[in-house]
Amino acid sequence: MFGVAGCGPVATEAVDSNGEARSEADPILPLDPPASWDREVDLVVVGTGGGGLAATTLAAESGSSVIAVEKEGTVGGATRHALGYVIFAGGSKLQNELGAAWPGPEFDPVASVNELGPYYQYSLNVPMYANVLVAGAECIDWMMEHKDVPLVGVPRVYFDKEVAEGRQNAVLGMNGTVNAMEAAALAAGAEIMLNTKCETLVVEDGVVVGIMAKDADGNEIYAKGAKGVVLCGGGFGMNRDLLKRYIPSCYEQALQGGPMPFHTGDTFRMGLGAGADYAGLNSFSCWEGGLDEYYGDGDGSYWHYFWNGPRQLLTNPWLMLDKQCNRAPYFGGYDFQEEYINQGFSNGEVTNASAWMSLVGHGAYAVLDDNYEETLKIICNKKATDKSRVPIEKDGTLIENNLVSDDWRQEVLDAIDRGAIKKADTLEELAEKVGLDPDRFVAAVKRWNEVCETGEDTDLAVPYNSEWLVPLKKPPYYCAKIGAMIGKTLCGLRVDENMHVLDADGNQIPGLYANFLTAGGIAGENSYGSQWTNTSLMGANGLSWCSGYLAAKSALAGK
Repeated sequence: MFGVAGCGPVATEAVDSNGEARSEADPILPLDPPASWDREVDLVVVGTGGGGLAATTLAAESGSSVIAVEKEGTVGGATRHALGYVIFAGGSKLQNELGAAWPGPEFDPVASVNELGPYYQYSLNVPMYANVLVAGAECIDWMMEHKDVPLVGVPRVYFDKEVAEGRQNAVLGMNGTVNAMEAAALAAGAEIMLNTKCETLVVEDGVVVGIMAKDADGNEIYAKGAKGVVLCGGGFGMNRDLLKRYIPSCYEQALQGGPMPFHTGDTFRMGLGAGADYAGLNSFSCWEGGLDEYYGDGDGSYWHYFWNGPRQLLTNPWLMLDKQCNRAPYFGGYDFQEEYINQGFSNGEVTNASAWMSLVGHGAYAVLDDNYEETLKIICNKKATDKSRVPIEKDGTLIENNLVSDDWRQEVLDAIDRGAIKKADTLEELAEKVGLDPDRFVAAVKRWNEVCETGEDTDLAVPYNSEWLVPLKKPPYYCAKIGAMIGKTLCGLRVDENMHVLDADGNQIPGLYANFLTAGGIAGENSYGSQWTNTSLMGANGLSWCSGYLAAKSALAGK
């Protein structure tokens, strides 16, 4: 279960009636209303990640009729794979009781956004962002009222109880919550149509009145939403045409797309086709660990699951080099290097991603020897905040899935076999295989071993901790180029404080709403990779839930 259909990016292939290439970044134009509707409800929701489930459940529980269409075979989207519901600024009942707020002792959403301003070029929409933070607190309190929602607050993040107690692996960390909210939606009378892809919006006299979707057999379904349509289809990290047009830094520098293969930007393009403006130009978040298999050697895929075995191994503090064989930086995050970290919500894996993709060639080279399993026991902190750095072991805590196994060792061997990780008996041969200068490479390893012998890293501005200094002595040797994989695209449809989609003049498009990250602008303009909060003060998962909740609430109220 929880597999994916394909891993290739969406890119220009189709042609128009004149035989000219048609970009997969072009707006998807709406249709006129049909002679008759197949479904007529109060609210239509497109996509059933966290935000779509929140919108669907809220509508049904409010007594409204609602249909949600989902192009995949199961609900949950990328939300199932998230670790927890972040609510950094506070405001929930639990946080108010504990006095857990930021930046002051009491929840103040405007102060929270203002504190972020300098880190985002002062390009944040303060009223919109502040209202999302209010909705974030309201949404998690509402979710916690539902039967079988297994979340516990710690207090800035709500985790699945079994994950928090170590009885379930962090992979698919929101699985229980997704299942509980799906059950709540269905119990309240919502209709969820799986394997049903929304093709376009339906517009009448400038008002979005519904959608046209197709089921698995290709049958067209026209669904009317009397109170509106909420777009919850996620971002476009697997659509290279959209990346090139709207987030060129990401297009040029990320080695892998994501976070999931179905993030192709369809709902973003539909909104553009209905006349929407966009916000968040050239803004994105990323994670470390993208293997260079799309541009380099390997299976040629632009996507690999973000908990994959090679990532679990390679993103630990090995000898990291740039293309000139100079030491590349490594940021351990909260668990290490306390005197160097930003006291905010980032660092660690996202900071490494930005640092490495900014290098010549947009990646760093991890160098290992044949003792890598023993070395990993020394340099890997199993209590690290960045759980993707902790190899998954056969301890029975991993939910069965088709994306990652509990055998990271075999997944690493598979990557070696397909050429994504290079292996050689000598350092000179290894350098040739990865395209680095052999003399410089050998000298870099020699210098690394010298530093390891001293027990003190004097070569980096942010030095390695002494326990990371393990020499490379035992052949064969291994090397892989790794960089950024796309975490979230942060450019999307422009929305107001009620998640109502806006046109290029700032006017509401009647009947059209969107949640993040079909919506954009939560990280302002030109936010690069691992900005201060990575995605938002709600993380990305919490942001999805609460903005879908807010969008549905606004649509039902006619805001």
